[in-house]
Amino acid sequence: MSKKRNIIIFVSVFFLFCFGEAFADNNFMPKPSKWGAEDQIGNANYLTPEKVLSAVGIVKTGDVYDLGNEYYKGFPAYPPRDVFVWLITHGLTVDPPRGYDKATDMEEFVSMSTGISTQIDGFAHVGHDHVFYNGTKEADIVSASGAKKFGMETVPPLVTRGVLIDMVDYFGRNLEPTEEISLADFKSYLDKMNIEIKAGDAVIINTGWMRLLGVDNKKFAASNPGIGEGIARYLVEKGVVGVGTDQWCTEAFPHKGFPRDLYGAGFVPCHVILLGNGIYQFQNLRVAELAEACKSDGKYEFLFSFTHPKIRGTVQGIGQPIAIK
Repeated sequence: MSKKRNIIIFVSVFFLFCFGEAFADNNFMPKPSKWGAEDQIGNANYLTPEKVLSAVGIVKTGDVYDLGNEYYKGFPAYPPRDVFVWLITHGLTVDPPRGYDKATDMEEFVSMSTGISTQIDGFAHVGHDHVFYNGTKEADIVSASGAKKFGMETVPPLVTRGVLIDMVDYFGRNLEPTEEISLADFKSYLDKMNIEIKAGDAVIINTGWMRLLGVDNKKFAASNPGIGEGIARYLVEKGVVGVGTDQWCTEAFPHKGFPRDLYGAGFVPCHVILLGNGIYQFQNLRVAELAEACKSDGKYEFLFSFTHPKIRGTVQGIGQPIAIK
């Protein structure tokens, strides 16, 4: 056996020993849905009328918290995402007013990425090795006119119990770029606040990153803190319907070692884990005001809703998330 081959075998065994769990396909490969081969909505199946009524019962004050951001050209986003708006006028410039009422009106044409600003990630957004939720192969999704499965038209309005995980309050500071929240700290926070995560819940995480929007857009878009793989797998076990963050990427980004060490680092492993297991992602949420309210009254649960336009074939969606206490 050649010396070169011995080195290759040694390196391979070393990496499998050290990183075996991270590299094992079965840790990331999307599993068949418990709701059957035709299922396209994942853990939204937990949102039964009983679940919704239970969430509605949380509301006590009726205070509504707008968790959404505006959509506009130049919003700091992962390239090449952007928004373009053209205003079309009728009867204002060239055309004369129309009818005896002399009507003059306007409308618009919008061209945009649906993965900009406040958004929901659908199950066709990220997969593992060309396989997506419910073991669906890429070839069964892709078409020139949009996704054939898991498009935003398949995602129901999400109305459920929301719980806030305020890591800013837990650490007593805003989180730093690429800082990864550990499962130990996540569970410690749950214990401290006596929060129980239940199937069908929406988990909203405050890192303080949204404070940079409009203040330091370059820093905002270059990286962000976020959850680690341990938390993602824990939330899969809990059966949550979605995970929301106040930054543009759910996990800490760039991931440790990426892109220098392509084989020893993940790219977006929490995306792969969550979406592949039927859990939506809500990103670029504004949660600071909600976090203040939760800290003030000591109640970290609320009615959560995320509704979105049903643009057929899109793998991400713009929308309006709200929390009601």
